[in-house]
Amino acid sequence: MQFLILTGALLLAASASFAAEAPKFSLKNLDGKTVNVGALIGKKVIVLNFWASWCSACEEEIPALASLKASPGAENVEFFGINVAEKEAHIRHFTNKYKYPYITLKDSNRKVSHLFGLTSVPATIIIAKDGKIIYKAPIPPKNYTFN
Repeated sequence: MQFLILTGALLLAASASFAAEAPKFSLKNLDGKTVNVGALIGKKVIVLNFWASWCSACEEEIPALASLKASPGAENVEFFGINVAEKEAHIRHFTNKYKYPYITLKDSNRKVSHLFGLTSVPATIIIAKDGKIIYKAPIPPKNYTFN
């Protein structure tokens, strides 16, 4: 398991484009409504967490995601959890069972995860208010302060 996480970390580090412009995108939420995340890019700080219900590391990181959402300055941040290519029943089961703390969006065809150059889950990305990617890693940051 640790090898897989480390491998994912190396793949993410190799593909990271820090200070690159974040791609703009829209995805559907669990109610079937389209959420235009791209309209927020350049206006608000955005945290994206890519996950899957079969991923044990995704389950294990939920307390860290909740902690990040409670970080200083987080009241002005938009938090989105992006499920990668799963059936809605699996997504709902996971979000309900683990009380997933972010607004859940569905990347059914992996298009958005590919836009960000992701090759594995979990992955957390933070987009600064200026629209630049400032954090991209397989785990959420600890002791983070949003400015």
